[in-house]
Amino acid sequence: MTEIFIFFIRNNFYWMALVLYGLFIIFYKSSGSFMGDEATYSQIAKESLADNSYLALHWKGMLWFEKPPLMIWLTALAFRLGGISETTAHIFPGIFSILSAAVLCFLGKEFFGSKLAGFLAGFVFLTSPIIFLYSRVNMLDIPAGMFLALGILALWKIFDGNEKWWLVFGFSAGMTVMVKSAAGLLPFLMLVAAVIIFRKHEILKNKFFVYGLAVFFAVCAPWHIYMTVRFGGAFWQDYLGFHILERFFSPILPYPWEGNSRWAYFKLFFERSGIWAGVFLFALAGTFAAYSFKLSRQPDIFLWIKKQKKRQLFLLIWFLAVFLPFFFAWTKLPNYMVLAYFPLAVFAGGFLDYAFRIKNVRALAVLSFLSLLNFLPSFRLRASEFGEAHPLLPKILIRYFNFSDGALLAMMFLGFLGVAIFFWFFRKKKKYILALSFFILISMNTLIPFNPYRNEFIKKLGSDIAKISQNQPVELYAVMKPDQYSFHCVGAFYLPMGSKIENLGKRRMEVMPKDYLKSKQLCFIEKSFMKNESMAREAVLSYENGAVMNCAVE
Repeated sequence: MTEIFIFFIRNNFYWMALVLYGLFIIFYKSSGSFMGDEATYSQIAKESLADNSYLALHWKGMLWFEKPPLMIWLTALAFRLGGISETTAHIFPGIFSILSAAVLCFLGKEFFGSKLAGFLAGFVFLTSPIIFLYSRVNMLDIPAGMFLALGILALWKIFDGNEKWWLVFGFSAGMTVMVKSAAGLLPFLMLVAAVIIFRKHEILKNKFFVYGLAVFFAVCAPWHIYMTVRFGGAFWQDYLGFHILERFFSPILPYPWEGNSRWAYFKLFFERSGIWAGVFLFALAGTFAAYSFKLSRQPDIFLWIKKQKKRQLFLLIWFLAVFLPFFFAWTKLPNYMVLAYFPLAVFAGGFLDYAFRIKNVRALAVLSFLSLLNFLPSFRLRASEFGEAHPLLPKILIRYFNFSDGALLAMMFLGFLGVAIFFWFFRKKKKYILALSFFILISMNTLIPFNPYRNEFIKKLGSDIAKISQNQPVELYAVMKPDQYSFHCVGAFYLPMGSKIENLGKRRMEVMPKDYLKSKQLCFIEKSFMKNESMAREAVLSYENGAVMNCAVE
């Protein structure tokens, strides 16, 4: 029995390490940080559970046609099993993050014939700050990316002659549609591009291709048919017209992110990739040099790149298929970039694996030095601000040894010097260089969660309003800056069921006496909009951020 256990661990160590790490980042400090959209999806699941309405979805009591229902169903299931909370809302997105790492691990092993390549693909994915963030929120991008990656794996198998994988391709594309509507068409976009580029037209003449299409429609068509029959054009006008076509051709936000610039995603890439941005660029630069420059004696890394031409082209098609539609769309949102990190992680995993296998000292030195840059405040702050995470080693030194930024900076330079001396001293014993580089790469890029508790105020507000209203629904109107739109989404989740929360806009509001509770109308007035301190004294509830008052709204 012991030998069987040891054999199992040896053969599944990389997979188990990724799963354990994934479970840690899901559940460690996973509450208190709801964002706008995820609060909306969670509120819809909460209402579905209360009304037993799972086909026609509602938000704040109104019909909601924005997205397909799969993640709403799973969130409602989590609420039913574990209770309604932020933590349970994050369970299924976290599970999809782990499954994504597992699929990428398998893809890396399949593409490059190495378990290490698979592990590094999954590790790069989980430790990219933007992925780390969206693994811990109830959003649609990670689940959609996981099904897309499964479809890409199926497509690779199909091109390799395994025709029965058409069934998996159809299933994954259908499930992607049920998670994020039009994103489910991206596998077909990649299929068309790959068939043309690789000249594999014969794969479309297989009977399993038809079976795969049948599976695709069996998965995604029933709900869409039901909604069409019940709501007709009103459903499609909102579901497809506004939330896809209008987002593509015009910005939907009143305060554009980066001015909806065409180059916004490139800025985001450098801000939210952490140290992996350097690895991605290092690998891409090597690829470009390998194909662009004719050298009498090319480095080994160039030779590897040329040997992997088919795989790289496949990954490039995948990347362009998920990046270009969002690049050309006028509505720009950070979460739209998540899908691009799936092929980048596989490519980086294969590149890193080869650098380790051929013991390329120069490449390993560059990777080690890049990883040591996590000591820099700018890198740590970016990981914290965008990924809600700290690099593990600098965080330990700050928390337990009171290292200042200057001390960490000195440690980085000492690390550079130490690594350089170590590499020079052991340049003929590359197994030591290999071990040190791997340790630095893993330890310096392992992220641990932190929680800013950015919704503590809203959470307390909802709890206190529930008490004064005896858990009866209320109408809460907000007088706030227009860019605080998430207040309305997040606040609805914490108020009693059936409550309404919205921006007051230009509607008139009259403050009522404290004991006037029959109307159940309350106004939250942000501090900067309060006319005088007497308003706060007349408030039912009062907070540093503003005050809640009884009011009558016309």
